[in-house]
Amino acid sequence: MTTLLLTRPLPQSERFAAMVGETLPDLPVVISPILRIVPADTPELRDGEDVILTSANALGVIDPNLLTGRTAYCVGDRTAEAAKAAGMHAVSADGDADALVRLLQSIPVAEPLVHLRGRHSRGDVAGSLVRAGLDVREIVVYDQQPASLTPEARVLLNKTAPVILPLFSARSAALLSEAACDSRAALAVIAISKVAASAWNGPIPARLVVAARPKAEAILDEIGKICAEWSG
Repeated sequence: MTTLLLTRPLPQSERFAAMVGETLPDLPVVISPILRIVPADTPELRDGEDVILTSANALGVIDPNLLTGRTAYCVGDRTAEAAKAAGMHAVSADGDADALVRLLQSIPVAEPLVHLRGRHSRGDVAGSLVRAGLDVREIVVYDQQPASLTPEARVLLNKTAPVILPLFSARSAALLSEAACDSRAALAVIAISKVAASAWNGPIPARLVVAARPKAEAILDEIGKICAEWSG
């Protein structure tokens, strides 16, 4: 039987598992976070400084009182929803980091801006915007530290039954490649982006797919296709 292995931080994995349950209720799901989000620096935000967010993880490690009332330019809709819940005015690029850079270059924005990001980040968002003439700085507010796979996940990977493995970031792809290096399972790796796919250096998968869009819904679509194919 095919099993879905989710390795995002626990809140995101649980949210995605709920989405899977609504559309693929018979698909077994195992959750085993491969990284944990740990606060890093406490940002000192300046008056009038709006925020760039490439992940909602930044919101979970910052005092909401520092953010309320500011505008957040967000990589996607889920990050924008989290920013609104934190009392911010949210604008979504509905895409990836490149889409966010393009958005900020194409609309009038109040400067200065600050990119609140993780220690491990792909794409030089702040640098790209500075080169385009915007007043932007960046602060590392959280770290994505490695976590060990659970015993259940290790047993799953050591069997030969198919496992669907979504990759939501390059960081998790790199960590999971190492953790799954001895896997015997037939893996279907679904990457949220070409960058995440290129970071996979684990066992050669039976299938390697890049989602049509860098969104959880697009990964869910690919999971449905693989389930239909492998059960046929």
